[in-house]
Amino acid sequence: MRAPGIGLTRPVRLLHPRYPLYIAPKQDDLYVIGATEVEGEDMSPVSVRSALELLSAAFSVHPAFGEARILELNAQCRPTLPDHRPAVIWDGATTLAVNGLYRHGFMIAPEVAHAAVAFAQAALGGAFADADAFTAWRDAARWPTLLHHRDDARQPA
Repeated sequence: MRAPGIGLTRPVRLLHPRYPLYIAPKQDDLYVIGATEVEGEDMSPVSVRSALELLSAAFSVHPAFGEARILELNAQCRPTLPDHRPAVIWDGATTLAVNGLYRHGFMIAPEVAHAAVAFAQAALGGAFADADAFTAWRDAARWPTLLHHRDDARQPA
């Protein structure tokens, strides 16, 4: 949406039990507002209820959103794993699979990318000679629960 005069420069997350909301500022007074969620594989257009709840939550963050112009409404499925947590999974050879960013992708993608690059560099550098070496490296990482080997129980859905 286009909302002149609001002036947000950083992403905002509203932690409301009924209306979780992200506001992601872009250039030229543009804002991406999200995210409603419904478990399932429904690919139908945005419902009136979802739009009203989302826009009401944005208005509660800043009243100027009441005069904003809606430029686009989208609804899509998001990649997720059963526990709704992201994973970087190494196949033990040459492939890293990054999956499961779910509805938090915009906020956590930079950290997941950083972890995936560090993971790839370590793998290419021969740091994982055996399972114990991999486990030690993972346990010392900034986000150890993100990193997995193909033999771990948690795999991409």
